[in-house]
Amino acid sequence: MSREFSTWATQNGIKTDSTYIHENPKMGGRCLRASRSIKKGEKILFCPPKFIINNQFIIGQTQIGKYLMQYPQELDPMQLMMAFLIIEFDKGAQSDFKHFVQSLPKKFSLPVVWRKEVGQLLPTEMITKYSDFCDYVDVCSRKLERVACEYTLDITAADIMWAFCCVNTRCFYVAEHLNPLLDCSRIKNNMVLIPYLDMCNHSPDVSTDYDVNVDGCDIFATSDIEKDAEIFLHYGAHNNYVLLIEYGFISHNNSHDCVIFTKEDLLSSLKSYSDKMRPSNEFEKLCGKELFFIQDAEPSWTLITMLAALKTNDFDYFLGQYFGGELEFPKQPILLRKVLDFKRKQYEEQLEQLKDLKRTSDDDRFHCEVLKSLLQSRILILKSVQFKAR
Repeated sequence: MSREFSTWATQNGIKTDSTYIHENPKMGGRCLRASRSIKKGEKILFCPPKFIINNQFIIGQTQIGKYLMQYPQELDPMQLMMAFLIIEFDKGAQSDFKHFVQSLPKKFSLPVVWRKEVGQLLPTEMITKYSDFCDYVDVCSRKLERVACEYTLDITAADIMWAFCCVNTRCFYVAEHLNPLLDCSRIKNNMVLIPYLDMCNHSPDVSTDYDVNVDGCDIFATSDIEKDAEIFLHYGAHNNYVLLIEYGFISHNNSHDCVIFTKEDLLSSLKSYSDKMRPSNEFEKLCGKELFFIQDAEPSWTLITMLAALKTNDFDYFLGQYFGGELEFPKQPILLRKVLDFKRKQYEEQLEQLKDLKRTSDDDRFHCEVLKSLLQSRILILKSVQFKAR
């Protein structure tokens, strides 16, 4: 299938001569590797504009455009792209994009596809996002079932989940384009799917960059790449929480990784100060920004500042003074240690619950191992901070 897909890509103007598709049957995935040595500055991959699948193309060139003319703003940009994949998949051999659709993964490891009992063991700082994803997929199901009725498609919940995961994990992001036919109130209209190029996996340390514009999409080398080396892209400066919830994996050498503390973490670990934090406007504002974290074995400046302010008689006043740069403050290692110990014990309890959870399938076992790795990495980060705090 990889050979047929590569042939289809080349015939449609996608540059593939310096790469090849590497199959990994054990992991059930694919990646792109260099078929020869590639020099810095060289164009590695190219996709012409006609095969960059954006929502403007879908509305203008496919039957779904008629649906939106009849029901404007019935779909958001993500749902429209999902509908496109489902309809093209249903066309089978009649689809101009059949080779691309067939190349898409059949399985994913985003938490949204996990068994609920596993998903509920995610760190507390991920639960809200996890619940939002689950709720959003339910909304997509209702929307796309209406599309299915319009086009007499027989779709299942598994089809909708597959389409959601394909778009969420494999799209590129470009400048936002407003379209009156789409509901852009929640999801930006800035996603595109790019056949063949979307097989590039993520790495925090990459030797490539890409550019999407009206002339197409280019991926080029920012340093020399050896023959048979994997071609990576950088998905963004994401911590492992984001990589897991959005893409279904974590990176063990992620320089952007951190441990995030929620409002509930701080109130629970510093109960004797909760009477200061609960009514505080400054505290509420900071919690909404997720600025309480540990990165590179150091607490964020915001977390240190808040802990120092807690030692004052007027929490809100002195917190505002600290952020105004008016006062110096100590790091408060005793309070910091309380916060770290609480969070570490929370992760350890989740690991124990995960250990006792019965695995129901190979996929379930894999999902549990991914979650186990995430929790263990959180504990290691916190332990390194505790050592420095003493």
